Amino acid sequence: MKTCAHCGREGNRGFEELIPEMTTCTNTAACDERRAKILRSMVRDRCIDCLAEGVETIRPAPKAGPRCVTHWRVVRDARKARDHELRLAANFELSPEQYWALYALQGGKCFGCQVATGKTRRLAVDHDHTLAEDHGHDPDKGCVRCVRALLCGPCNQIIGRLGVEALCRLIQVLTDPPARKWLAGAAGE
Repeated sequence: MKTCAHCGREGNRGFEELIPEMTTCTNTAACDERRAKILRSMVRDRCIDCLAEGVETIRPAPKAGPRCVTHWRVVRDARKARDHELRLAANFELSPEQYWALYALQGGKCFGCQVATGKTRRLAVDHDHTLAEDHGHDPDKGCVRCVRALLCGPCNQIIGRLGVEALCRLIQVLTDPPARKWLAGAAGE
């Protein structure tokens, strides 16, 4: 059995001997097509970014796309950052530099709870809906003058659902519980 030195095909017929140790297919067009198919299959199973960077280690591309996990994370993170920048500009007229400056000013934490850092989910831009009418734009969209702070999701929802009076009453519940006074008076203490 002979093996083509060009495409790797094995067989007994359709070969031409170049030298006694090396043979090639007689049909060069079919041979070239088989060789191109083999090369495409080798490249298809490799990450396109690894190939472009000349990475020699074999990092197989996942079945869903042309990138290995390492490069897919880079692309995904860049896409998320770009989407966040576009939302900031569209909804609050904030640049990414202004957002990150606010983030640094707050110490890298939610202004409300001082626990959330925004590493898992970016901190939300809280804005005053009543000022939006004064500034002449849609209350659901803010502007630089309407922005109040960067908050985590739960803190932003609390502020959005409760008014100032309700928040003051909740502070009173934490500092001077009204039920304790009434229950102490009812028990005759």
